Amino acid sequence: MQGNFLSIIVTPPGYKASGGVMAGMELSRSLAKLTPYQTALMSDKSEQEQESGGLIINRFHSETCLGIMGKIAPRPLQSVSIRSPALSDFISRTKPDLIHFHNPHPAGALWEFAQTCLNHNIPYVISSHGFVECADPSRWLGNQMIKSFAYSTLVRKAFIKTVNHAHAVLLTSPPEHTTADLLQIPNNKRFIVTNGFDRFFQEQASLSEKNQIQQLFKIDNQLPAFLFLGNHTANKGIDTLLSACHKAQADWRLIIGGAIRSTQEHDNLLNTYKVSELGNRVVFTDFLSREELRALYQSVDGFVFPSKADTLPLVVLDAMVAKLPVISTSVGGIPYQVDDSTGRLVDPGDCEALAQKLDELAASEELRKKLGTAGFHRVQERFNWDMSAHKALEVYQHVMMHQR
Repeated sequence: MQGNFLSIIVTPPGYKASGGVMAGMELSRSLAKLTPYQTALMSDKSEQEQESGGLIINRFHSETCLGIMGKIAPRPLQSVSIRSPALSDFISRTKPDLIHFHNPHPAGALWEFAQTCLNHNIPYVISSHGFVECADPSRWLGNQMIKSFAYSTLVRKAFIKTVNHAHAVLLTSPPEHTTADLLQIPNNKRFIVTNGFDRFFQEQASLSEKNQIQQLFKIDNQLPAFLFLGNHTANKGIDTLLSACHKAQADWRLIIGGAIRSTQEHDNLLNTYKVSELGNRVVFTDFLSREELRALYQSVDGFVFPSKADTLPLVVLDAMVAKLPVISTSVGGIPYQVDDSTGRLVDPGDCEALAQKLDELAASEELRKKLGTAGFHRVQERFNWDMSAHKALEVYQHVMMHQR
């Protein structure tokens, strides 16, 4: 059964691509090989372009619903208030047979798109990337009462309504059934459609690219180096990571990748966690191109990702396909990616345990290579976008048959 399918990738315009956004794009590209397919993204301007493989990408103008106040509102409030009436109008005009939502932020925009689907009797499914953060914000917000209230009011309510009306939820790994239980998603609406790895990071960077990266971040063969890549925010556990650096006993270096979104936020981070006292142990990269990141993956000795709330992070798969051992946390679907045969897991927020695992891997090149090789083979066997596209299409067909 063929249909007119549309994926909608929800994201505030101007933000660097998140894991949910990248996962949505990669799955859409693979689906376009199998069936007529379009993708719509929230953007700062409207345009349409044809991409290879038959995937049509539509970009729709999006802006804050706060009016003139949006220019002076705090950045988090700006992002949650983004809406795209143009994309909602596109749904109403084209009336696809089925819509697939990716990424739940901003949740208000997601719910408006879902409402449009409901008004026109268009079935929709949603992938679970970002569900852990939305389902239980206490994991990463802690006891911050004001932020918890604001998050519940502005984000979680819209997210819950969207999930409750979905015809199917595509979980990215079996461990996410725990999150699905928390959200009370019926078993007959749950399907496993995992993420895939990016083949770009499997390709070898040039010697000049690696030399340049190693010189820039002072990476040498004498001292093990670990890489972190992600947003410098509480939910990614960067606070735990910097605290672990102070507790480490072995000599190793930490490269912290990811865009520095705000000079003030960055300075606060440095001061709060006394990064100056760590000397040369820690270096921040700021934004990295794909080529720079590939060279960095292939220049370090391990990958560390102490996330407090996550689904099935793509950066972990990219690190594994680069044959890096991974130290991460037992949250979301990460245990489906990483175990004692491919890396090490610690409880989220446990800086002492994190320091111990970093020290353990720093002490043994043989162990690092053993774990990295096992991780590489796991990714090849378990995480493939083309395989996931076939499974997603089966879900679409299942939903459409039951809509008749």
